[in-house]
Amino acid sequence: MNQSQNGHSRGFSLVELVVAIVMSTLVLGAVFSAWILVNRHTISGKRKAILQAEADRIVRSIALQIRATPAVVVWTDQSITMIAPGSNDTLVWAFDGDSLARNDTAIRFISPSARVTDFRIADLTEGNPSSRGTLLSVSLTMQDDFGDESRASMQAAAMRVAGKANESGQ
Repeated sequence: MNQSQNGHSRGFSLVELVVAIVMSTLVLGAVFSAWILVNRHTISGKRKAILQAEADRIVRSIALQIRATPAVVVWTDQSITMIAPGSNDTLVWAFDGDSLARNDTAIRFISPSARVTDFRIADLTEGNPSSRGTLLSVSLTMQDDFGDESRASMQAAAMRVAGKANESGQ
C-alpha cells in the first residue's frame, strides 16, 4: 500500500492489486478442483452401490426361487428351469451372453447403463450326492458403461433336481 509523505495511505498500487487477484484465482481454482474431485468420487460410489445392489437383488431372487421350488427341471451352466413355487408353471432363468432373461423377458435394471456380463450356475454337490438335495451356486457379474463391475453369488439347496443338461441343452 502506498503512503503519502504525511503517513496517510493513498490506496493499493496496480502491482498489489494484480498479485491479490492472481492469488485469489489460484485459491478459487484449487477449491473448485477439490469440489469437482469429491463430486466425481461421490457419483462413482453411488453408481457402484446401485450396480452391487442390482446384482445382489437378482442373485437373491434366483436363490430364493431355487430354495422354494418343488423341483428343478433342468439346468446348464447358464440357465435353470424350475417349477415356480406355488404353481405348476415353469420358471426359466437364462443368460444368452448379452442379457439375462426370466421366462424370455429381459431383466431391467435401475441403471440404464447396467448389463449382465456373466451368469453361472454350478453344482456344489457334484460327485458327493446328498439326501438333503443338491446345493447350487448362482453367480452373476454386472458391468456398466463407466467400467464399474460388480459380482454377486449365493448358494441355494434344491430338494429335487432332475439333472444337468448336456452342452446342447438336453
